[in-house]
Amino acid sequence: MGLVVGYARVSTDKQALTHSLEHQKARLHDSGIDILYYDVESGGEPSRKGFDEVLALIKEKSVTKVVATKWDRITRNLQLYLEIQDAVKRYNVKLHFLDGGEADFDTPTGRLRSVIEVAFAAHEREKIVERVNDGIKNSAASGRSMNSHFFQPSYAPRGGESTPDEIEGTEKKGSCLD
Repeated sequence: MGLVVGYARVSTDKQALTHSLEHQKARLHDSGIDILYYDVESGGEPSRKGFDEVLALIKEKSVTKVVATKWDRITRNLQLYLEIQDAVKRYNVKLHFLDGGEADFDTPTGRLRSVIEVAFAAHEREKIVERVNDGIKNSAASGRSMNSHFFQPSYAPRGGESTPDEIEGTEKKGSCLD
């Protein structure tokens, strides 16, 4: 029997330091996965170390099921969605979302539901990029420095919390956790 692989993702080191990543990991472990991969990178990126490893395991026929919390944790990229759909169907892998159930690529309605969810995730990514770019333009127009607090991560280590550099030493982005 193949592996049940969990996958978690957040976009920024700041999110990795908050409970967002840990919450996803805990939920995935509680679902009974065998192994967990994660990334700290934009879901719009077509290639991410952790998810690339998941796809490689699928193509090696080592995986029977991939579990994530929801589509936007796996991808916000429509081209990658098509690659995932193809791999899942070709290698007979189940794709399950804790917040949405099993992806259905066998029926027109199931495929529609999945593509709509990924399209919304891609749209939200574009809106985030638009808001960030507007903020940068407005800041520059008002004479604010690009190094202002608005653009700096607000890491405030307290009581043993780690900074991003400290995390790099103990858990690598794209890591596999047993």
